[in-house]
Amino acid sequence: GNGTLIGKYTLRDKLCTFSLSMTAGNTTTFGTGYWIFTLPVQAAAIAHVGAAVAIDTGVAYYICTSVIALSGSSLTVAYTGASQVGAAVPHAWGDTDVLSVTITYMTV
Repeated sequence: GNGTLIGKYTLRDKLCTFSLSMTAGNTTTFGTGYWIFTLPVQAAAIAHVGAAVAIDTGVAYYICTSVIALSGSSLTVAYTGASQVGAAVPHAWGDTDVLSVTITYMTV
């Protein structure tokens, strides 16, 4: 598709701050199920949570939580309890919709 996925991070000693922005285009396909994003630097095997927002452009903002898996290599975004952000959560994704994530975590 023609969307964009941008990830940036800073690393200071063993502390990594990672930001991710996904903007859907008019030919973006969203797959099935929930999305998993690979971290730029391996996280320590402790619980890490951060902020996220899913934007249904022109309609609504959905406040979410970013969560690093205990394996320390990937991140998912949670919305309302056990629901994970993906193809149909928290809304039907379309052109110009945005997912924005920021998390700071300890590295190994």
